[in-house]
Parts: sequence; C-alpha cells; structure tokens
Amino acid sequence: MSSQRGNSVKDRAPRHPNRVVYRADKHGLCKERSTALKGLEFPGVCTRCKEQLSWKVSYDKYKPLTGAPRKCVRCEGKTVTRAYYSACLPCGESLNICCKCLQLMS
Repeated sequence: MSSQRGNSVKDRAPRHPNRVVYRADKHGLCKERSTALKGLEFPGVCTRCKEQLSWKVSYDKYKPLTGAPRKCVRCEGKTVTRAYYSACLPCGESLNICCKCLQLMS
C-alpha cells in the first residue's frame, strides 16, 4: 500500500490529480465562504508555506481553524488562532521563524 507507514517509495503519479482550480459558483455552494477565503492573507510564514496555503485555498482544501485557539509549540500558550500554524505570530516575529514550518526566515 502506498499509504503504509514508512513506505516512502512511490511508483506512479496520483490516480486523480487536481487539474482544475475549484470554483464555488459551479455547483451553487456557499459564496460567502469562498469570497472570505479568497481574501485571506498569511502573515508570519515563509514563501514556500505561503504557496502551500494559497494552493489549499484555490483548490478548496483549506479548512479554517474552528473552536478554541491551539497551543503554541514555542511559548506553550493557547495563542495559535490560524489553521496549519504551529507557532503564534508574536513568537514567530520575535524568533524570526516561519509560524507554519518553524524554519528560520531568510
């Protein structure tokens, strides 16, 4: 199985790759959600993570954080209010790291 743990060798391309960008008006889905996600900005992340998050938004794979804020891995406080972020924005700015991948910003 390709999803088996520890099996990092892939033989072929994905069976159903995303070829077309998602359009919310195609199926008459909620337009407020799609317009809110289109204007979403990603502060405190590197360019690689910004491209990943913008891809998730454009192909409708982005799931916003719901409920209470999550715990920051640096300051251990419940201050992470954005989805896919590991560190809070103040920790990212003070340590000069990306809040998603925790790598040093260049």
